[in-house]
Amino acid sequence: MTQLNLWGCLALLLLVGCGGGSGSTPDEETPAPENTAPSANAGAAATVAGGTVIPLDGSASSDEDGDELTYAWSLDAAATAYFLAEDGTLTETLESATGKLLIPASQAGEDITVSLEVSDGTETASDTVTYSVEPCTEQSGYVFTECVDPIWQGPMAWDVNFLEVSENFGYYGGDTDNHVRWDLVDAEGDNRGRVFDVTFNKENWNGSFRIVPAGRVLDADTSVDMSSYEGGNLVFDLRVVEPTDADIYVTAECIYPCEATPRQVLPATDGSWSTISIPLADFEGMDWSKTSIPLSIYPEWGAQTDVRFQVDNIRFESASCVEEENVIFDECLGPEWHTMAAVDSDTINESGEYLSGNTDNHVQWSEAFSGSPERGDILAVQFTNEATGGHFYVRTESRQSSNDMSAYINGALVFDINVQEYGSNTDGIVVRVDTWWDGETSDEILLPEVATGEWATIEIPVSDLLVGGGLDIADVLAGFSIWPAGDQRGDQKGVEILLDNIRWEMQLSE
Repeated sequence: MTQLNLWGCLALLLLVGCGGGSGSTPDEETPAPENTAPSANAGAAATVAGGTVIPLDGSASSDEDGDELTYAWSLDAAATAYFLAEDGTLTETLESATGKLLIPASQAGEDITVSLEVSDGTETASDTVTYSVEPCTEQSGYVFTECVDPIWQGPMAWDVNFLEVSENFGYYGGDTDNHVRWDLVDAEGDNRGRVFDVTFNKENWNGSFRIVPAGRVLDADTSVDMSSYEGGNLVFDLRVVEPTDADIYVTAECIYPCEATPRQVLPATDGSWSTISIPLADFEGMDWSKTSIPLSIYPEWGAQTDVRFQVDNIRFESASCVEEENVIFDECLGPEWHTMAAVDSDTINESGEYLSGNTDNHVQWSEAFSGSPERGDILAVQFTNEATGGHFYVRTESRQSSNDMSAYINGALVFDINVQEYGSNTDGIVVRVDTWWDGETSDEILLPEVATGEWATIEIPVSDLLVGGGLDIADVLAGFSIWPAGDQRGDQKGVEILLDNIRWEMQLSE
């Protein structure tokens, strides 16, 4: 091979090895990959309670390309619900993966649809989630029992740091890091169902838990006319969990700055439930025709840290539905008898009695419709377990007060009874009257046998109650007390009785 040909071959090899002569362009760009649209996930549908705050969670939304996502939540134009910020205050927009939604009690039985739109900066995707709000039947006078009555919006709170004088004028979310926090929970070891569980958490802060009317979110001057209950009472059940001896106060408001003078309440100090009944007349300065806060409840100012209590059955009760002073119960408690209560051998608390019938105690009771318009409401009493000494009774408002029943000395204690079940009892049913705190009682009257499931009217001459001389008829605390006889465990178990028309009469029937 000639030298010229050799150099030509080497040149050709160099050109091929370096890409020379290939015809390609060294500066040509690789095409960018196509963008993949994100996927939106607004969470799972659920059934929720009105008057509560629920979490929104779009964190399951994703982007295949790994792009950072932005979020935008929105409500159907017809929906009545409100977005909340992390501190429980209202916010018009919600632009984070998670958030909170206030569902007013007025939406009971409705569906609320929430939309979520996510974007990767180029494309968007959307999803919706629907929440079904539990039905809650409106009950005259009720604020809360198991659910918030639809004429009210639900809970909110207010608090202030009394050292820095910084104030939160109102927030609706109970699941925050604020001073006042709350949740709707099932009562522990109790048959009463759901209650509000409220805690006060920070040092140097004062605050209150309160219920507000429907529409309060949009108009702070919203109110409800409760003046038809003037002359009646504000009633609620209260359990102070810790410390059990915390001092608790309540008040009400009639569109700020109109508010009632706060007053202390005296619940049980052993951690058990108490029924608190406060005459509306005791709320000095309150205009009940403009009720903007029916109940504001809080521990003593300056001593709130780590206090926890539960509230249930918040309601307004009219003045007694009967005016006759001799009536103990006829559709409702009579004007001179304010409290239903019970005791049993297994009750361990300071007073020895319990004031709520809707519990898991041995003696349970409730007012119930009889099923007959003629008879109306009745009392249903049950003796449920192995305990002994279970007594159900109706007494005066406080254990320090009494009624003078001397005018009935020639008359009788009269009532209607219907024994639904005798259970394990074979010894019969007993009735008496008590001047309890002095240790004085009437004679115990064993009732004649009553046929199961039939109403019978019982008349006990007052003279029979006085035979033993143990009762001071001018100083009666419990005007009616009833229980299944027997002193062995289990003797009372399963007894169920209905009671109606309990009264004292000045004369015996002919």
